[in-house]
Amino acid sequence: MGRHRAEAIELFKMRAPSRLPNHADAADFARAREWDRQGIDRIERELEAHYTKSEREAQAVYDLQRARLEVGGLPWRPNDFCDIREALSDGLAIQALKNCTWSPRLHKDAGQYIHVGPLQLARSWFRRVTGDVPMEPDATIFNKAMEPRRLAHEGLINAYQYVMLSQTSSDFPSILADALSKIFRGKFLSLEPTWPLWARKATSKQFSVFSTGLDPLDALGEIAEGVEIKEVPCVGDLGVRYALRTFGAKATISRRAILNDDLRAISDPGERLGEAASRLPDDLAMNRLAGNAPAPDGTPLFTLAHGNFVVGALNIATLDAARAALGAQANATGRRMNLQAKILVVGNDQVSAAGQVLDRAGNDQIRPEDQIVLVPDGRIDEIDPGAAFLLSDPARLAAVEVAFLEGREEPEFRSKREFDTQDVKTRILWEVGARVVDHRAAVRICEESGSGSGGGP
Repeated sequence: MGRHRAEAIELFKMRAPSRLPNHADAADFARAREWDRQGIDRIERELEAHYTKSEREAQAVYDLQRARLEVGGLPWRPNDFCDIREALSDGLAIQALKNCTWSPRLHKDAGQYIHVGPLQLARSWFRRVTGDVPMEPDATIFNKAMEPRRLAHEGLINAYQYVMLSQTSSDFPSILADALSKIFRGKFLSLEPTWPLWARKATSKQFSVFSTGLDPLDALGEIAEGVEIKEVPCVGDLGVRYALRTFGAKATISRRAILNDDLRAISDPGERLGEAASRLPDDLAMNRLAGNAPAPDGTPLFTLAHGNFVVGALNIATLDAARAALGAQANATGRRMNLQAKILVVGNDQVSAAGQVLDRAGNDQIRPEDQIVLVPDGRIDEIDPGAAFLLSDPARLAAVEVAFLEGREEPEFRSKREFDTQDVKTRILWEVGARVVDHRAAVRICEESGSGSGGGP
């Protein structure tokens, strides 16, 4: 309205001088200015009345379309369209997540779509949105469902429905993307990581991470009468600097795979990306621990100077020696920190032997909160075969820290439809980092004095 109004006013001003005679005097110019003012006011009133009438007419059309949908039992409220999206996407996702330990909270109508493929899902969406029973071939219905604009042009949906589909992300491409997102998240959450059991979690507002911490206080000092209480620092810098890195991957679901009505072609990319994302923090953390990555002092994590490795196969004697080495770790002033063994991380080839060693060592005869927790991880078999790692409680002192960008503790998953090919493309991005933060919190047990190197990716 603003643009048309400005153009009309400029045209009126351009015509105004032509009404004045060549011998016009000051009074004539005053009258012309008054005519201009009156003319501009009249144009403004006409424009306002015109656009107000247009808005009323548009609203009346929308109200009529909405009333017809309500009478016909078709979706017309925003929640109706959201219900369609949730029911159809849940029905498609739950088929892929039936073997997972995690599943989304299902919509009440999702049960009727659990045993249908992508093409039948497109027909169900078409029927629920338009109210018609589609008789065209599957490929035709799929093409129409992937482009809701075609439905509007063909008169199968009205303008109100088209606007609601766009505003509520309930068009069929969005339903496919929503189902892929649920499949990805379900697979990601169903694979429980092991690193939170023995490593520390951190978040950062930027890509540079600064680890902080403190050595335990030697003791509380005695306060004599009239003497000021000595202040102690609350936060100390561990001297650890590392950067978060961005990891990602993408996958494409082709139009041909969808037309083949192959559910696995739809769910496999989401499942594979979810599994890869779930493994990433574990890979980074274990590569630091078993890979003997550099400690904050620049030397490898397990060295003779650190006093944190025991030579020998895992048995009661080496387990006791590792406990003693862990308990002998001292703070900056040389006072022992009294660290207690809490976690024993071993490879898959040592799980049975490690369990027997813990049983013979009387691990089940002490208080549950003092027992050593056995954590198997097959990555050790590849990085440092035959090694075992005894760690303290990460809540007190952690050897490895895993950091995420603040607000991005889970990967970002996005999907979109390619306009030219109608393929559905998906991609994930995740900012993660891992670093050795304290050599005193871990002891390595292995028959060889050497260890893995490099620290992995």
